Order: sequence, then structure tokens, then C-alpha cells
Amino acid sequence: MARPTVLVVDDIPGVHDMLDIIFGDAGYLVEHALRGKEALDIYRRGGVDVVFTDIQMPGMDGLELLRALRELDEDVTVIMTTAIDSKNYAIESLRLGAFDYVEKPYDEDALTRTINRALRHRHKRLEQRESRPGDPALHREVERLRQDIQARDNALSALARKAGELEKSLRHREEELEQQKLSQHSLRKRQQDLELREDALKTMDDTLRERMQALKLMQQQRRSGGELTPEAEETLNRLRQELQTRESELAEIQLSMEEREQFLRESEESLMAKGQRLSELEAELEQMREDLDRRQQAKGLSPEELQEIETLKNQLGAKENALREAEDDLSRREEAVRRAASLLKAREQFLQESENILFGGDKE
Repeated sequence: MARPTVLVVDDIPGVHDMLDIIFGDAGYLVEHALRGKEALDIYRRGGVDVVFTDIQMPGMDGLELLRALRELDEDVTVIMTTAIDSKNYAIESLRLGAFDYVEKPYDEDALTRTINRALRHRHKRLEQRESRPGDPALHREVERLRQDIQARDNALSALARKAGELEKSLRHREEELEQQKLSQHSLRKRQQDLELREDALKTMDDTLRERMQALKLMQQQRRSGGELTPEAEETLNRLRQELQTRESELAEIQLSMEEREQFLRESEESLMAKGQRLSELEAELEQMREDLDRRQQAKGLSPEELQEIETLKNQLGAKENALREAEDDLSRREEAVRRAASLLKAREQFLQESENILFGGDKE
């Protein structure tokens, strides 16, 4: 369906460039004329809904153009504009049948609202003319305008539906992020516990290494057939007790690690499910964006509607980035848990070697 057409008449090319952007963004087709006579020729060809003309122009000025247009079509809808602040121009324009009068410089939102009012006025005048016997071409023009208005209403309804879908997706993403934050908080606490355990293991490691040197000397003494001194026997017994204590602590840490590994497996499963859901939502979002782009190109949307779409897209993009960052953080924490598990196994091996050194001589 054809979009409403606005004919811009002004002798300054820069004005045409500016209005072409403003009216184009608002969803209108734009015709251009630099002189009044050129504007009359364009209007005679038909298809123009609203004429937007400057008053001060060389040759045929805006007021003369308004009179000529009224002779061609008594229902013509004309908006007059000029940079000269004069009530006389406004009064004379309205007296000659102009729909409205706008002063330069333009307020884009106010200008768009004025054009919308002019289109409704044009549509109403054509409907009134349609009720009287007249030219079939006029009936076709009225029908075209009616279809244009219906098309814009349909586009706005579709936009509202898409906006609702985007808001629903945003709420769902926010809920997922909240759940992810809770999981991260729990994992962070467990990670801190593991770090404390790791510090304790390092301290124990240093202590055992010091004891190992003394034990090796004692071991060599026993193998050579010498007797241990009471002080050495006391040290050996104390070391055995310490080793048994360390083994108990190790058993507790290993049990805690099994719990961490179970939590890690559950976190990985949850992460995979969230990743799959993220992919599905990204595909839905891309489809929505393509839908909106096609509607924008086909029908044209107002600056406010375009801004609303862009805001929703930015919000959804921010939520996607936050979710990805959360997933990256969870992956880093999983790696830290794996490193802690490897360290625990190394400490367990070290304690086993220590036990062999302490009790190996007795077993022989």
C-alpha cells in the first residue's frame, strides 16, 4: 500500500534535504519543487496528500501558489511556512484556505503532528466529497488514503505486539540472571572455603618437609643397627601422631571435595541448559529484529517508535552480555575447583609417602 505523500515547495535546496529526512523518518513519501509553477505541475499529476510550501519565493510566492491550488482542488490541504515572524502572513494564509501556518525554524515533533492532523483533515474532506456524486478518480483517491491509514494502524499494532514480546523476553532474562547470581554466590563461598583449605595444606606441607629431614636421619640410624635416643623416640612418636592427625584432616577434606565435585557437576548441567536457552532466545531475538526491520522499511515508523525499538534492543543486548559474563565467571570458578582437586591429590600422595617413611621400618 502507498504511503501518504507530502509535496515540499521551497526555493532553498537545504530545506528540502532537512524535510526529506524528517518526513521520511515519519513514514511519508516526499515530492520536491523549487518553484510554485513546478509544484502546480506535480499536483496536477495527482497522488499528493499535503502541500508544505514556503511563502517567500521568487516568481510565484506561496500565497499565489495557494490560490492556484485552490482553483485546481477546493479540498487541497496546504500548510504554509516562512522564516518571517508576521501575523499578517498567518492571517492571510488562513483566509485563503490554508490548513495551518508553521514558522521556521521547525520543531520536528510539532511538525510531524501538524502533518498528521493535515492528513486526517484531507481524509475527512475527501470522505465528505465521496458522499456526493463526483469523479471516480476522486473515489479512488479516498480509498487510497483510507488504505494508507489502515496500513499505518496495522504497523503500529504489530510494533506494539513485538514490543510486548521483547519486554517478556527481557523479564525472562532477568529471572535467569537472578538465578545465576544465586548460584555464583554459593560457588564463591565454596571457592573461598577451598582456598582456606589450600592454605592449610601448604602450611602442613612445609611442616612435614621439615620433619622429613629428621625422619630420614632416624631411618638411616635404625638401618645401621644403632639405637635411637629417648629424644629421637619421642620425636618419632610425635610425628606419627601428627601424621595420623593429618590423615584425618585429609579424609575430611576429601569428603568436602566430593561434595564440591557433585555441586560442580550440577552447575555444569545447569550451565549447559542455560546456554541452550540463551541460543534459543538469541534466535528469537534475531527473528524479531528482522521482522521489525522489514516493517520499518515497508511502512515507515515515527522517530518515537524507532527510539522505543532501539531502547528495547539495547536493553536485551545488555542482558545477553551480562549472562555471558556470568557464564564466563562460572567457567573460571570451575577451573579453580579442578585445580584445587589436583592439589589435594598431590598432597594425598605426599602424605602416603610420608607414612611409608614413618612406618616402613616397623613393617620390616
